[in-house]
Amino acid sequence: MDVALYHNEWGYYSKNSGTKDYYTNVDVHSIFSEILGSYFIQVWEKNFKEEPFYLIELGCGNGKLARGILKELSKNSPELYKKLEFIGIERSKTRLEACENLKNEFGAKVHFLSDFNFPDNSIHGIIYSNEFFDALPIHRVHKKEGSLQEVYLGPSLKENLRPLSSHLQDYFSWLGVEPQEDCFGEAHLSSREWIRKMARSMSKGLILTIDYGFKSEELYSEFRVNGTALCLFQNKTNRNFYERIGEQDITAHINFSVLEKEALMYGFKSQLISQSKFLLENGLDKIMAGASASNLDEKAKLKRSLGIRSLIHPEGMGGTFKVLLQSKGIQ
Repeated sequence: MDVALYHNEWGYYSKNSGTKDYYTNVDVHSIFSEILGSYFIQVWEKNFKEEPFYLIELGCGNGKLARGILKELSKNSPELYKKLEFIGIERSKTRLEACENLKNEFGAKVHFLSDFNFPDNSIHGIIYSNEFFDALPIHRVHKKEGSLQEVYLGPSLKENLRPLSSHLQDYFSWLGVEPQEDCFGEAHLSSREWIRKMARSMSKGLILTIDYGFKSEELYSEFRVNGTALCLFQNKTNRNFYERIGEQDITAHINFSVLEKEALMYGFKSQLISQSKFLLENGLDKIMAGASASNLDEKAKLKRSLGIRSLIHPEGMGGTFKVLLQSKGIQ
């Protein structure tokens, strides 16, 4: 998965600056970035007005979400915008190049890095991500006769099962939950490593994660016989992991328990809510009212209305996507 997605020359994300095989919240409507920007203003006003303020996006892709948020901040909070330092983290060189336009648009306050590498307790601010963790490499396991085995690749990309590596033994011992009998599942070692780096680096602030997934008990239920790992090709899913390598996306539902449990060790409090609840509680009604009274033509108003419905519908993105808010030292 790591090679298929992130290889410098042949990896899926290295070859694609856009999203031809899937679409995200950002692609539905700009209202998504408007609400995030509005929420960030609220957090800043309550906690950071007299301090330096970092806004860091993980997996910033081609910069579409960052652009929308920065526009919202510059328009509705000039004081925050003046003090802000924005950093986008993006591993793909192709996508980093696509982000260069943001430097021309927003100037010296915008920076981009290929990795997250900050000293301990150095960040005051917000680290956020939208569908970042689901694209991190996972290990696949299978439980048979009460014992977990790891999926390995042999010659000609043929899968075979072997005893767990020591890293996975330690992981499941720490997590305390395993897939059910005769079920496949995923181990999210990379997610644990990333949340650890973020938690250690933050002295005061908020980690906001938007993604699809479950807590351990639901993720490893008996109903998920094949686990959650999937490929995405032209907006259709498959489990042909070893076909079209570098030409299709690979993803897995994230384990929110991993993020919560690891960050707790560094003093973070966690709250997990649906995307629908988050949007409705953080200004969606106000934005909708403003749109109704705006000078938008009927076609634009309809597009906005449909976008809002898609983002909050409980059987669509509103229920599938969740928002994990992890705070340290703030209101």
